[in-house]
Amino acid sequence: ENIEDLCDFITSGCSYDSKNNVLIIPPYECEYRPRIANVGDYIIKSSKGEFYPCSSDVFEMAYGEIEND
Repeated sequence: ENIEDLCDFITSGCSYDSKNNVLIIPPYECEYRPRIANVGDYIIKSSKGEFYPCSSDVFEMAYGEIEND
């Protein structure tokens, strides 16, 4: 997907910072700072419908790939 489609998918408040090449996800209810997603990060949707970034190395350690036998 392109960055504009991803922003629309996450939330209308999401924006793309082309200078720093990051996706800015606005803070939720009790948060004070926006969430920043870098190129290569995964965007995870919580069970409450909130979106947040996760670096690829952390994601791959936490969520291993399942192999079929």
